[in-house]
Amino acid sequence: MTLGRFIEVLESCLGRKAVKRYLPMQPGDVLETHADIGDTTRALGYRPETTIEDGLPRFAEWLAGRPRDDLAPGTPNTEDRR
Repeated sequence: MTLGRFIEVLESCLGRKAVKRYLPMQPGDVLETHADIGDTTRALGYRPETTIEDGLPRFAEWLAGRPRDDLAPGTPNTEDRR
């Protein structure tokens, strides 16, 4: 999953385009990750079943239903939430 794909799915479920600002790499940014849940799968039998395409729209719907004052002060775009 790339960040670009994540943003595409989020844009689709929100029905609006993201305003993107491309900046140089910041301290702490990672070029790539080798994330692996193999140990968890072997130890616990855990296998994710929800795809980003299914889970992100459900998350966006849940978030839209949250009270506005539930957001941290200074959170950008709090007035734009549906």
